[in-house]
Amino acid sequence: MTPPDITTRIELDHHWAKTQPLRDLANHHVMFYLDYLMSLRAGEKPCGEIMVPQAWPTIEHKVMDFGVWWSVVEDFKGWKLERHKLTGLFRILDVHRVCVAWGNEELVRRSFVKVRRQLETADRREPME
Repeated sequence: MTPPDITTRIELDHHWAKTQPLRDLANHHVMFYLDYLMSLRAGEKPCGEIMVPQAWPTIEHKVMDFGVWWSVVEDFKGWKLERHKLTGLFRILDVHRVCVAWGNEELVRRSFVKVRRQLETADRREPME
């Protein structure tokens, strides 16, 4: 469903998720990104934070397993792409070991590529001394 206007809130249908909390979480993420885009359009400067595309709805949380169940597939400037040793699921950890995205391999790898691009772009924007 395409909204008639970028500010229109879209409700997800019942097939997307089985529970109301997942639908609410998805709407929260959509509204966050729309608010951010509207602020950029209004002339605000980018916040400088890395925005991670979500493969599946994610509640950010600090991880403590230190390689017991997860193996590092790729590491870039402290951000890690990890694979679960039993399930094969993937996740992205930021420099503070906070899980910021998770899901199947294809979607999370695409998200990590976008994170890498943002980190590289941030490096180019830093003033030279």
